[in-house]
Amino acid sequence: MDIRFADQTSLAGAPLVYGASLNNNPGVQDLWNTTPVWGFPFDSSPLAPAPAAATLIQGGLGQVSVGATAYGLWNDQVYVEAGLYHILSQSVIDALTGSADGVPKSDGVAPYWRLVWQQESGSQSLELGTFGLHAALYPNAIKIAGSDTFTDIGFRSPAPVFLRQQQHHQSACAHPGIPEPGCQFRPRRGRPSHRQSPNAQ
Repeated sequence: MDIRFADQTSLAGAPLVYGASLNNNPGVQDLWNTTPVWGFPFDSSPLAPAPAAATLIQGGLGQVSVGATAYGLWNDQVYVEAGLYHILSQSVIDALTGSADGVPKSDGVAPYWRLVWQQESGSQSLELGTFGLHAALYPNAIKIAGSDTFTDIGFRSPAPVFLRQQQHHQSACAHPGIPEPGCQFRPRRGRPSHRQSPNAQ
C-alpha cells in the first residue's frame, strides 16, 4: 500500500517537489526503488536455502505496520524524507492476515529516514544517499521481558548498497522476520537505479 499526495512549488529559485505518503512497509515508497523492500528476487523457491537472518528494514515490518512520511525533492538534486511507523494492533493483524502469531508489538513509534544527493551531467549520473529505521519491539507482543531495539542504516551509491544493523536485546525471545543476535553487517548487491516520479498519486 502506498497512498501518496504530491505537489510542486519553488524554493530559492529552484523547483521543489514535496508530498506525503501513507504506506505499510518502510521503504516501499522510495522514488528510486532501491531500498531493501525492492530487493531481487521478489519470489523465492521453497527448495532453495535462504539466509537465516536479515535486517528489520528488509521486510520485517511489511504488511503488519502503518506509517506516514513527508518528503521533498529540491532542484532535482537533494531529496529528504522522514516519517514514523507503528505496528498494527494484534486484532487488526488477525483480521487482515488470519493470525498475528509471532508478530512483535511496537514499543513507541519507529522513525524512518531517507537522504539523497544526486548530480547528472549529460549521460553521467552520480548519487550518494542513506536510509534507515530505528525501532523498539516487544517480541511476540509480550511486554514482560522488555523490548528489543533495532537500528538499521543503509548507504546508497551507484555501486553496491550496504546495510548495517545495531541491535540491543533485552529479551531472549526470537520471532519471524527479526534478525538474530550477531547479525551486524550484511552487504547487498547493487541494483539498477529506476526513479519513479515524485508526483505519483
